[in-house]
Amino acid sequence: MAYVEFNALSTVLGGSFTARAFLPGLDRLDLKDARHQKRYPVLWLLHTDGESSLEFLKTPVEGLAERYGFIAIAPDLHHSMGVDMKWGPNVEKFLTHELRGIFRHILPVSELREENFIGGTGTGGYAALKCACKHPSLFSKAFSLNGILDMERLIARTSAGEVTGVPQTAEALEAVFGGAGEFAGGPDDLFSLAERSQESVFYLCAEKGFDYHEDSRALAALLGEKAAFVSLDAGADCESCQVSMRGAVKWLFQ
Repeated sequence: MAYVEFNALSTVLGGSFTARAFLPGLDRLDLKDARHQKRYPVLWLLHTDGESSLEFLKTPVEGLAERYGFIAIAPDLHHSMGVDMKWGPNVEKFLTHELRGIFRHILPVSELREENFIGGTGTGGYAALKCACKHPSLFSKAFSLNGILDMERLIARTSAGEVTGVPQTAEALEAVFGGAGEFAGGPDDLFSLAERSQESVFYLCAEKGFDYHEDSRALAALLGEKAAFVSLDAGADCESCQVSMRGAVKWLFQ
């Protein structure tokens, strides 16, 4: 197993970014492949708001990369929610185009749609599913673990002064998505996008008792046969995706 931290310049973001990569061990890599002709499946991992890609160090992803022979790449999203912000950088464009191009020249990751997966935790689950809905030619499968998925409801709750567990003010969310009146049915409305999603398939997992458990159930119902929904007992994930990450990766490679 191997873990690498990258710091590089992004022209799309207009500054530097940090990403962390989890690689299988040398025994799973073709070390005689001097021309890098062999390419490995890649999982793009997105963290929840208020965290960073360091979050994934406490999960089983490194061991899973070893077991299944894939590369996982987790960029820092800061407070962008993984979207092209109303007043801020184009993070979705960075995720779906520039980041992929950068790592194709650094690591032997596959360009094939069927070997490109995207997943996330919390609001990162929202970003992952949204990217898969909007860019089905890039990602064949997507998953969300304890996802915070209904952004329209989150915006309304934040504006009402409720404690949401997401460290964003109403003003910060407006910088991300624009005014509340602009969101419904727009390019970042995951539930609206899901109604039109045709190609990708989805795995949604949430713990009972989690404040946003019903987001996953509702979205899975909307996606129908394209989605698998798993409801875990409260506390089953040990706050580090010990169960859900294993289930999601098994689903990716089944």
